[in-house]
Amino acid sequence: MKEIAEEMAKKHKEISVAEFFEKNRHLLGFDLKTKAVVTCVKEAVDNALDACDELNYALLKKGKSIVPPEIYVEVKNTEETFDVMENTNVIGEYVKRGREHLLVLNGKKFKLVNKKENELNFEIDNEKARIIFNGERFKIFLNNKEMQTKTRSKKYRLIVEDNGLGIVKEQIPYTFGKFLYGSKFHRLKESRGQQGIGIHSAVLYAQLTTGKPARITSRISPDKPAHVVEVMIDTVKNEPEIISESIDENFKKERGTRVELEIEGIYISKGKRSVYEYLKQTSIINPYVSIKFKDPDGNVFEFKRKTNEIPKEPREIKPHPHGIELGILKRMIKKTTSRSIYGFLMNEFCKIGPSSAKQIIKIAAIKEKNPKELEIHEIESLLKAMQRVKLARPPLDCLSPIGQENIEKSLKDETGAEFVCALTREPNVYRGMPFQVEAAIAYGGKITLEKAEILRFANKIPLLYDASSCAILKAIQSVHWKNYNIEELNGIPLGPIVILVHFASVWVPYTSEGKSAIASYPIIIKEIKLALQEIARKLKLYLSKRYYAQRRKERILTFMKYGEEVTQALSELTGEKKDEIKKILDKLIKKSNDIVEMEEIKETNKIEGEENERREED
Repeated sequence: MKEIAEEMAKKHKEISVAEFFEKNRHLLGFDLKTKAVVTCVKEAVDNALDACDELNYALLKKGKSIVPPEIYVEVKNTEETFDVMENTNVIGEYVKRGREHLLVLNGKKFKLVNKKENELNFEIDNEKARIIFNGERFKIFLNNKEMQTKTRSKKYRLIVEDNGLGIVKEQIPYTFGKFLYGSKFHRLKESRGQQGIGIHSAVLYAQLTTGKPARITSRISPDKPAHVVEVMIDTVKNEPEIISESIDENFKKERGTRVELEIEGIYISKGKRSVYEYLKQTSIINPYVSIKFKDPDGNVFEFKRKTNEIPKEPREIKPHPHGIELGILKRMIKKTTSRSIYGFLMNEFCKIGPSSAKQIIKIAAIKEKNPKELEIHEIESLLKAMQRVKLARPPLDCLSPIGQENIEKSLKDETGAEFVCALTREPNVYRGMPFQVEAAIAYGGKITLEKAEILRFANKIPLLYDASSCAILKAIQSVHWKNYNIEELNGIPLGPIVILVHFASVWVPYTSEGKSAIASYPIIIKEIKLALQEIARKLKLYLSKRYYAQRRKERILTFMKYGEEVTQALSELTGEKKDEIKKILDKLIKKSNDIVEMEEIKETNKIEGEENERREED
């Protein structure tokens, strides 16, 4: 008789990462149908932007002109399915698939006999049905009795096209059909993609909800054909499954990639979590990109390029010793080609020079030998020594900020604000990872909000969801806005204000694979708070100047409004000439104006003094 453990052992088996995400797609941002459409567009656009950047960086290295990035996004409504009900009981369904209309009621498939602009007429066995359209809404009648309807599913075809560097034909299936496959996971430099999960999750969601493969068209050169590959993911093996391959003779771009996915979801035309809003925010934080968007109703929106200057290319760096943990150090030692500990430290890490390497070995109290011969207690000693030795911060050219001027111009163009102020802080480090914070405030003008709108970004990607768990929101709420003459509610500024925060890093600490929020490391919250405080001080100064200017204007207007009557009355009472009295009143107006100006200067000096004190405290 076999033991229970032996019987249970037969049931153990390995699962692939694709199979795991197949059952846990909510981790990737597909927990809601409204969120699914935005997530799929987001993943495809992020890849497209990276492809455009990679192409331009390569062209600049060769001394050639850049290709201004262009992104085209289209969402097509391909199918809608509705349950038809009578007294809450489902009696059939109505399916709208392109120009095709299918109606089944009480088990009978009705035949379309008449089609008008806003009306469809069906018949079968002396029964008549009619559908009347009113924009996106409609009513269904069976034998002149109105039926209830309920949306069961909506399907969309998403198209995202770029003019980036393209993808080699042999790599297309793996780029879209194999989880954790990519070139960015091991690189320590700023990029939108990190894990090799994003676009693969969109392909997986498409095949789960519609059973349709992803259709990828890509060309790498004007001299090469545009290859078309239809691919799905074998979730058991985490391997791409090629459905078909062909050549597209009509692909117009010299280089670039076109991604087409058919998914089930719910499209939201406008709002904080819509495709339109995602693309608008993408345009704000990537002002060098031109984006064209066509929605399901055929409306076309263009987010024009605001600058021809692309951000500087981020450089890849090696790991910093202060961000290393024991398990990672063991793995690095196992894979190193260095034959000495001294060489290992010098070759595998940044900011370790000859003297630093000798100091680490001395503090660790280990003999010089091949690092692969180190015992576990010696590796622990080496790690502790690496943490103790004072080293310079990691190189900061691995980051690629948007820049203060570009953010100000982009935000002003988008919001029409009367005041815009942006700031790019000096880089800092968390867990040995370099990061940089950029922040901006837009106020007044065409902004008509009663409560501040918050725009969150990470590595030039808009973050639309999970704001409550994000370090950016927590940093905003930690600022005492009343100190800057701005009313607040629950830590959020009130008034016509837009707050923008961009977090750039070689490795963004997202709270989940869905990349919706930044983890709340204290050092990250502190840096964001300092940036916000500095631009808030500038807004306070502006508001103070505006207040005194308004006050001065009101005083002058008051004198001007009643000046003639006062002059006439004083002339009659005193017998003095009106011209003499008017000269005296003009002097009073000037004196009043000078007093307000002096008050404004005093207040400005006071605010600037407070700003300098706070900056010194920071």
